[in-house]
Amino acid sequence: MDRTERGAAEYRALTDALNDTTPPCTDDPRFILEAHEIHRDELSHLRLTLCRVCPLRPLCAAYGERARPTAGIWAGRTYTARQARTQTPTPTAAPAATHL
Repeated sequence: MDRTERGAAEYRALTDALNDTTPPCTDDPRFILEAHEIHRDELSHLRLTLCRVCPLRPLCAAYGERARPTAGIWAGRTYTARQARTQTPTPTAAPAATHL
């Protein structure tokens, strides 16, 4: 499955539900910001005040978890590309000196 197909079923379920329900995030421009454009405290506030009470939260969360979109807030979360961890090699101990 390629990247464009990931989350397609979850997105369809969410958009179908939007036909019957208007979520509290509708027309709120903060919900379409890039992850780096929203402060962590503001994200927490939105998560607790709007997303937590939203009847579409389970569908929104399912889409976010499956598709991991890099823009927008999905069920109170943002998703950014994970940076590859760079591991610093652990120094190895010098071989113990043998006493003769």
